[in-house]
Amino acid sequence: MALMSLVQIVLSLVLTCQSEAQSTLDPTASVVMTTESGFDEQLRAQMLTLNNEYRQDEYEAGDMNKLDWSPLLEAYAANHTEKCDFRHQENSSWGENLYRSTDAITPLDTIFGGMQAWHLEHYNIKQSPSGYVDCCSETKKTCCHFTQLVWARTEYVGCAMKKCATLTGEIVYTNAWFMACYYYPPGNVLTEQPYQRTSAGQCSLCGPTNPDCDNGLCYFDTKRC
Repeated sequence: MALMSLVQIVLSLVLTCQSEAQSTLDPTASVVMTTESGFDEQLRAQMLTLNNEYRQDEYEAGDMNKLDWSPLLEAYAANHTEKCDFRHQENSSWGENLYRSTDAITPLDTIFGGMQAWHLEHYNIKQSPSGYVDCCSETKKTCCHFTQLVWARTEYVGCAMKKCATLTGEIVYTNAWFMACYYYPPGNVLTEQPYQRTSAGQCSLCGPTNPDCDNGLCYFDTKRC
């Protein structure tokens, strides 16, 4: 399926960065879905694949973790998209990427459009005077969706989407798709880099909790001795 054109992409332009990493939930916890997430098994697999493919594309990253799907994060995201209110939540324990579109026709259109939009933000990256990637000083040409997408320490993602008859926010839209992806541990931590750059190759800096390598991504092989 062809990706949505840039004209069709509508982004959230206001994001916040965290002063420190937060860890107050268990992304592997079992959950009973009380709100429809808009994701079936096929769409979950597609979204997870796209996330990991974009992470694999960061060839200088030596410590990029492979993402797994979290039903708990999916449930939290569903609770948010159900409100049809396009606003970022504050003081949450996860990283949050939001997307909206009035041009997407199907859920798959929304997935591809949102992922492309977030990834294209890498063109907005600039280095701060201290040498860090700086996304938080910008309110229009942000790159915080992209940096969350490729934040090496993140291990889990869960998403939800909803077709909203009325999507509120700074601007009100009608018949708009609203998608949220939650990431844990969260990225965009102030004074931290998205990943460790190295010339030694991908997976060269995998940590002890994810010592194995799968196409450039660190993970824990449950079949290892």
